[in-house]
Amino acid sequence: MSIDNTTLSAFTNLRYIGYNEGSEYGYGASGPMASSFNGAGINKTITGTFPFDILSSCKTKIIMFAGFFMGCTATAALTETPAFPGTLFTGASAL
Repeated sequence: MSIDNTTLSAFTNLRYIGYNEGSEYGYGASGPMASSFNGAGINKTITGTFPFDILSSCKTKIIMFAGFFMGCTATAALTETPAFPGTLFTGASAL
């Protein structure tokens, strides 16, 4: 799964990533880090520069953004270490 600034662009009403209210905290197949973007078989690779604008389509709606970049790799095009959080959460007033 390629990760860039357009990866979540169709999710204009996205509110939760990595959120599972009914589970105990933890990692793996259950817990709040379990989501459709994590787990066995999901190979995430950042293509190009770090996607600081990945939430641009849902900035005002996103409430939880946890674990999305967990287990991510980057292609050779990622030539610098990103300064976190940078502009990733700018305008995300509900976080």
